Amino acid sequence: MVSDQALTLRCTYWGNDSGQRVFDILVDDQKIAEQRLEKNKPNQFFDVDYAIPAALTQGKDRVTLKFQAHPGAIAGGLFHLLVLKPAGH
Repeated sequence: MVSDQALTLRCTYWGNDSGQRVFDILVDDQKIAEQRLEKNKPNQFFDVDYAIPAALTQGKDRVTLKFQAHPGAIAGGLFHLLVLKPAGH
């Protein structure tokens, strides 16, 4: 995974999810995004892209990705996940 450029994390969620689904997305315990699922796209899957700054991956062979629920909430559901490199790399 070693990269000197920003990467993109693409997550696929189910559009009907709702009910206190609020969570942070962390890379090596550094927050890169907050997500709230509230029937964002009823009856269909949808993708959300999140930037992973190069500083969080630079010189590393691997990172730890966490989906951390806010207090009183739950994370997910996550149906697919990709880490994308910039075009041409």
